[in-house]
Amino acid sequence: MAHVVPLPLRLVDPDWANRVPSPASDALAPEDRRAYLSANPDSFLAVTRSLEDLDPAHPLTQSELLDAAKAALDRLVALGAFGEPHPARFFVYQLDTGERRQSGIVCGVATTDYAHGVVRPHEQVHHHRATHLERHLAAVAAQSSPIAVAFEPIDAVGDVIAAAMQHAPLVDVESEPGFFQRVWAVSDDASAALTEAFAAVPLYLIDGHHRAAAAVEHRHLVGPGPADIALTVAFPTDELTNHAFHRLLPTTLGNYGSTLDALAPTRPLADADGPIGPDEVAVFDGSTSLWHAVRAPRVEGLAPSLCDLATSRLAFRLDLAFDVDWHDAIRYRPGVIPLDRLVAEASAHGDLLFVLPAIGLDELIAVADDELTMPPKSTYFDPKVRSGVFLRHL
Repeated sequence: MAHVVPLPLRLVDPDWANRVPSPASDALAPEDRRAYLSANPDSFLAVTRSLEDLDPAHPLTQSELLDAAKAALDRLVALGAFGEPHPARFFVYQLDTGERRQSGIVCGVATTDYAHGVVRPHEQVHHHRATHLERHLAAVAAQSSPIAVAFEPIDAVGDVIAAAMQHAPLVDVESEPGFFQRVWAVSDDASAALTEAFAAVPLYLIDGHHRAAAAVEHRHLVGPGPADIALTVAFPTDELTNHAFHRLLPTTLGNYGSTLDALAPTRPLADADGPIGPDEVAVFDGSTSLWHAVRAPRVEGLAPSLCDLATSRLAFRLDLAFDVDWHDAIRYRPGVIPLDRLVAEASAHGDLLFVLPAIGLDELIAVADDELTMPPKSTYFDPKVRSGVFLRHL
């Protein structure tokens, strides 16, 4: 099974802990990320931002953006935002929203385990995004956003987490209103037990497919060394909550005229609650403020674990209606964003909002165990790990 090891890491300094950790990028639109960084210039968003996050009035090339990311990280380190590196060890990392709390083990996982599917993925990736993240790794020579994996609960791991929590946390910060992040050190005596426990069970990649793909490509390009290991956090499955990932498309897509007409037949709906049939997807038309149901039947010819998933059915339906152009036009919004905000966004841009149900963890595991993958952005686990709490130099 997976090769899991302790890592030498820096932790955000307590005096900087309410300034540096960044919010979950996927839950913010590009204009929201720009506004957040403008109001919080010490946020790690200055290191991780992408081209779409830039002010259109001040564009940068990708090379210039990566140089700015390296300068932003160097600035934070020089100002003392991160403490001195700890010796190689495991850490307990807890995310707490008040309503939900999950605690996992921060560790290093062999990059080859991601490359060869030892850590089992469940989603496809957008290769341009993985390429950008690899270039980012090469430019900043550091990791701060742990890849998140899941494991079926293990008593030995639970005991290590509980023992670490008996001591004062090294980090304890309300980094966003109502959202707490805490970090504890794991005793050296427990390291062997953790390595042995994780070697005996499968690990499932739940968040960070693009970061994992970037880590694999980076190792391929730079060869043996620090890139042999990827910064990772492992959470027990019984503490995880998955949400839907909704989709937005322009009302008029390419040369096809009305996007909704291309998806005909449709039927009217009163609202997102339908009722929606098992072979339908609810769609809000931002240009008319009307709800519709679009047929998206099971995908014959796919494996049983995939054929009935809403993300698979919708992707296949869009493939039939258009061609690959829709992949470039689609935007993803997690189900943690209130539906009325998504409706307002669709109305403001004249978009179609496809409202999808959440995929169950058992469905995810079935796909991963079958060595298959769902369409990109099929799952959204919340609370999400944040950047700017841990720092690992490469």
